[in-house]
Amino acid sequence: MSAALKKDILLDDSAFDTAVSEFRKLSDEMAKLKAEIEAALESLKKGFDTPAGEKFISTYRESLLKPLNEQATVLEHVSQVLNEAKTSYQSVFESYKTINTYINNVQI
Repeated sequence: MSAALKKDILLDDSAFDTAVSEFRKLSDEMAKLKAEIEAALESLKKGFDTPAGEKFISTYRESLLKPLNEQATVLEHVSQVLNEAKTSYQSVFESYKTINTYINNVQI
């Protein structure tokens, strides 16, 4: 009695595309949020035209915008790295597809 050994291997290059796209969306959303916060701070600034008000606005600008800038940098970097990885492994994906097609078409 002969037993066939079968193991599916999945290489999904579209998962890289999805991840890159999702990180870009997050980066865009972060930029939009940052712009909204900057606009709100500018609006508040008009009513806080005193030295204490300037300090208040400065403190919030630092505590709100600095983390958003840092997070946006991380999101953009991850998106770029994923895109570079997909490009680097493109030949592996192509070879896998070729081998997989061949294996599926071989008659035993």
